[in-house]
Amino acid sequence: TVTVKVSGLVCPLCFSKVEAKFKKVDSVKNIKIDMDNKSVILEVKDGQKLTDQDIQQVVDKDSGYKVVEIKRGS
Repeated sequence: TVTVKVSGLVCPLCFSKVEAKFKKVDSVKNIKIDMDNKSVILEVKDGQKLTDQDIQQVVDKDSGYKVVEIKRGS
């Protein structure tokens, strides 16, 4: 899993905007929203890669928010 802490997410509409962008990324299998921690938790498809640059493209450029931190783990 990849946990992405995002600056600027303040309401459910903000989260849904980011979620919709990640749903268009082929390598993303599942998306969970953690509103309390202002994070998006991504599950990557087996055999697929999701780079930090890919994540920043979706959050910073496509959605208009800012990546604060990216944590990778199981």
